[in-house]
Amino acid sequence: MGSVTIFCQCLLLSWLFTQSHDALAIPSHEVDYMALAVVLIKDGHYNRAQAALAKVNREDKTFDRGRYFLLRGLIHLRLGKYRIARQDLLTAIKGGQRDEVVHLYMAQAMYGLKAYAQVLTEIDRAGMTASNAPAVHMMAAQAHWFIHDSVGAIAVLNQAAGQFPDKPEFQRQKIFFLIELGLFRHAAALGLALVQDQKAAVTDYLAIGRALSKSAQYDAALRLLESARLKFPGNSNILQWLARIYVDKGDLLTAGQLTEQMSGVDPRYLADTAELYRQAGKLYHALVINGRIGDQKKKLKQRLAILLAMGHFDMAAGMEKDLRRLGLLQQEELRYALSYAFFKSGNYAKTEQYLKRLSQNDLFRKAAELRKAMETCRHAVWKCY
Repeated sequence: MGSVTIFCQCLLLSWLFTQSHDALAIPSHEVDYMALAVVLIKDGHYNRAQAALAKVNREDKTFDRGRYFLLRGLIHLRLGKYRIARQDLLTAIKGGQRDEVVHLYMAQAMYGLKAYAQVLTEIDRAGMTASNAPAVHMMAAQAHWFIHDSVGAIAVLNQAAGQFPDKPEFQRQKIFFLIELGLFRHAAALGLALVQDQKAAVTDYLAIGRALSKSAQYDAALRLLESARLKFPGNSNILQWLARIYVDKGDLLTAGQLTEQMSGVDPRYLADTAELYRQAGKLYHALVINGRIGDQKKKLKQRLAILLAMGHFDMAAGMEKDLRRLGLLQQEELRYALSYAFFKSGNYAKTEQYLKRLSQNDLFRKAAELRKAMETCRHAVWKCY
């Protein structure tokens, strides 16, 4: 809706100030409240514009009913009051407003009301005024899409792309539609062609890459974003989305390498980096990264998991004092992790001390299994080594 709204505002101003029948031609003996409303609309002061219109003498014999309700309808459009705007615009037409632009405003009101079939009808009524406006083509494509006419939506985008070759947004929208239709290969090919042929910005790469990744087209998304990474080296948004896609694809090591690069600029990524390395099995590297985390609670919680994964149970059990000091042992999952460390270290008394404080169903079951293991170890120590 944003591009459509901006277009309609610009179109209104162009129409008001350039038409041969001057829109501001109001009798000199009357304060030009309608002219004032136009200026206020241009500056974005819609409530003040509404107040100005309220002062227009509607009993004057020169009162232009069509123009008055056109302006009032536009104000209500800007305020998001689409139903009232629709009624104002209908009144404008009945009051003699014949300029095609009124149908574009009506189309926008119908769009806001989600009456998409009526949007297309009003665009057709706007004639050449609509055909020369890129934003209206986009609105028409969206309207076709929302009434489940995907063929019509893509046809509009193809026509608009040919008519406005310097506007890549039509090809971009077509890519999104193709992805929604499950035509992933076509979408990926079109996306790669778009960023190669156009002076694409970072946002273009990200928008298409995100859409592809959300459709589980990871390879296509990675190819696109890796090319963006070369074009915009060090861009954190590109690195972030690359890392996410590598995680979705199951390549945790590469994702960790990317977040590690990001953490050089933004330390907030250190914990994510350590966790990715831990899950990827790079435990010593994870421990090194963990040591750089400033948030002590996050640092110790993660360190406990890393030490357990490394099999350094005595070191993990030795974290008890620091975990208690920071209040982390209020969390049941950490109490269980610490009890496991004590179990593996052979300190069954400490193990039981923390097991008996567990109440969550899943952890309670694990506690029961750990107690069975301790009982086995007491009777056959050799089975626990």
